[in-house]
Amino acid sequence: MPAKLPRVGSIYGDLTRVALDVQRACGSTSLVWTDDIGDVFVSPCTATAASHNIVGVFTLGCSLDEIREDLQAMRTERARNWIVD
Repeated sequence: MPAKLPRVGSIYGDLTRVALDVQRACGSTSLVWTDDIGDVFVSPCTATAASHNIVGVFTLGCSLDEIREDLQAMRTERARNWIVD
């Protein structure tokens, strides 16, 4: 992934706000992904990301609720790693 992509938010922040920023950043078809510390990025669908970092692929006009749900799913998946028995 290009290292200079602008960060649009974090999966650990206000997901409604992050989803809105993702929605604004989406082009015709965009790949939304996170890095290992939870920062969220939007890039053209031609970019590549590790499968465990991909939040989803969204198109222009995608539902805010759908983006938020996918961000929440990513946060939940990452939270499983925080739990220590």
